Amino acid sequence: MDEPSEFQGSNSTIAVRWRAIDMESKITEYRWAVGTSKGSNDIREFDTIIPMDEKDVLAVAEDLEGLLEEGSIYYVTVVALNLAGLEETVYTNGVTVLMTEPNTTSANISVPGAVQIAPNVVSTEDQTSISFVWTAVEDSGINAYCLRPGEKIVCSPLSKQDVVQEYTSDASARFKPIIVNPYLTADFTDRNLRHRIRRFTDQSFVLSPVAGQELRGPLNITVTMVNVTAAPTELLRLLFWNAESEMWQDAGHTCQLFTQTYTYKNTSEFNVQVCNTSNLLTNPTSVHRDKRSPQEGIFFGKETFFVVALVDSSFQNSAPRLAVSPYLWTYEDVPIVAYLEAIDDDDDEVTFSIDRSTETLFIGEVEIEPNGILRYTPCKDCFGKDFVTVVMSENRRDGETPLVTRETVVIDVVALEDNPDVFAVKDRVKVNSTGDSITVTLEENTAQRLTRSKYDVLVFGADIETNDVLSLVFHDPSNGTLALSKIVQNITFLHDDTDDHATVDGANFANKSADEVSIPYPQNLLMPHRPEKYSWVAVGFTYVPDMNFYGHDQVRVYAHDQSGKRSDVLTFNIFVLENRCMNGGLCTGPDHDPNCTDIQRSVSFSGYECACLDGYYGRYCESDFDECSSNPCPQNYTCVDLPNDFLCDCGSPSWPCASQSMPPWQIALITLLCIGVTIAVVAWAVWKASKKEKNKIG
Repeated sequence: MDEPSEFQGSNSTIAVRWRAIDMESKITEYRWAVGTSKGSNDIREFDTIIPMDEKDVLAVAEDLEGLLEEGSIYYVTVVALNLAGLEETVYTNGVTVLMTEPNTTSANISVPGAVQIAPNVVSTEDQTSISFVWTAVEDSGINAYCLRPGEKIVCSPLSKQDVVQEYTSDASARFKPIIVNPYLTADFTDRNLRHRIRRFTDQSFVLSPVAGQELRGPLNITVTMVNVTAAPTELLRLLFWNAESEMWQDAGHTCQLFTQTYTYKNTSEFNVQVCNTSNLLTNPTSVHRDKRSPQEGIFFGKETFFVVALVDSSFQNSAPRLAVSPYLWTYEDVPIVAYLEAIDDDDDEVTFSIDRSTETLFIGEVEIEPNGILRYTPCKDCFGKDFVTVVMSENRRDGETPLVTRETVVIDVVALEDNPDVFAVKDRVKVNSTGDSITVTLEENTAQRLTRSKYDVLVFGADIETNDVLSLVFHDPSNGTLALSKIVQNITFLHDDTDDHATVDGANFANKSADEVSIPYPQNLLMPHRPEKYSWVAVGFTYVPDMNFYGHDQVRVYAHDQSGKRSDVLTFNIFVLENRCMNGGLCTGPDHDPNCTDIQRSVSFSGYECACLDGYYGRYCESDFDECSSNPCPQNYTCVDLPNDFLCDCGSPSWPCASQSMPPWQIALITLLCIGVTIAVVAWAVWKASKKEKNKIG
């Protein structure tokens, strides 16, 4: 087991690497733990690792935040088990957590023979060596001074051996080396270089900013190659390894992302400007850009590995293509949702749209979202094939021309034998229904009603298949009579608003001799096709509730064709409302039903009252006031009680009696007149007789 370090500057992670070899029996399992002493697991419980081969095993514990303390020593225990069930345990010598950086304020560093040109920056003309002098740091915890190769050096040319060397770190599982083997990582490129690197040259180097300071402007690099032959379609390019994104990128794109900054003197010498090599936009087709932290600038300021390579001069791009079948199908009147997918060999972002300039849709509506979700709705009662031109476009933001692919998607709408539809019309208006139910309210038929309560309506059946012969089937009600008109199948709808063609609802809709009818097109009737595209049937019916019946009754009807296809059943829910009001009394309802129209009255009259006409009284207006109780007629007249009135009958049909008795003064006057007339007649008779007697004597 390797002991890479006795100290570490992390208080959240411990990593260990080991290899176990068993010449006789295969290693089947490892168990490892972290503790404050050898063999203990008080920091991290034993975890199991199943080896897949005999290579090194790297185990990392990254969830120790708050468990590792400053200055404490921690140990890793590893147990190896073989097929025979034997085990071997080993321990590390411990690693000390040091989170406090060394105090270097007392150090005095100088470079002999160098000239200071800026704070913490010196210049030397010695191209072969450089020396450093410093005073000891006043920190008792420091036991060594180190100078890592290449650090604080502007340019470090690399040999081929340097390049192919593997650089790792046991101190952190997240370690990302600056220098990588280009021959093993050639496929790890950004979008611009994808499929373009032909080969790497031996010219490679590391650039490090002096004292970690960002440059004040672009870095001009001139590259001259010897004994390198480029094909006519190849160009020399300076590439760099983006350690953060772990991919190769073109150094010529670091100053202006979409503009080349190369200047070629000839095929073997070029100049390039280099700026920031950190956090470039690695996928220009993405809508999300990498954000730079406030500390990162726009010019070169980070140690970077460069290599010269031969690159194809043409941007490599392939058009997207449809990854699913272009053939879809659905049944008549059934919408579908399809999820289209596109393949782009370069992993470019692809958006979908529809080319409506070549649209040949004739039986449906289609929409598509940019992510490829296609929604198609065939038109009502339509079938056949639709052809949709789907456009797949690259969503590019790198200045390159996006490639576009058009593909025809065929949508086959399979025909179904349609069921007829059924609906009702009253007073030339389509009756609104709740689902397949129509609610009707009627008053109870009683002996006192002058006219019978009834319901007249027309019922239509329609089928999109014009060759079908339709019929209507009725289920008789239980508490009423149902009268039907003649069934008519030849119907002409008129689209004018005149009343020249009045429609009669109910059983009188069509007489027995009628074979066809012409009627106005019903209002509120919305059909997806013109009336002549349908086969029709119509019948009128009249429903009359039985005498003295109140409650719920039903009339059910459906349409069917000659093949047996049926419509849904249309149900007329008829509520006959109880009415106990007599002698013309009117129903008055409670607050929730002041007009007495609630179907609750078909169950009971409870809660309802009657408003009586003059001359009647009682809860249901069942009693008549006796207008003769006050003896309003003269003597010898017979008083006849009438509704809110009376008649004085004298018994002689030749003398109509007044309906009201005469006042006493009228009777006295008539009497006096009669007496006066009598006296006058008698007086005249006496005078006449006396005159005749005088004539006789003379």
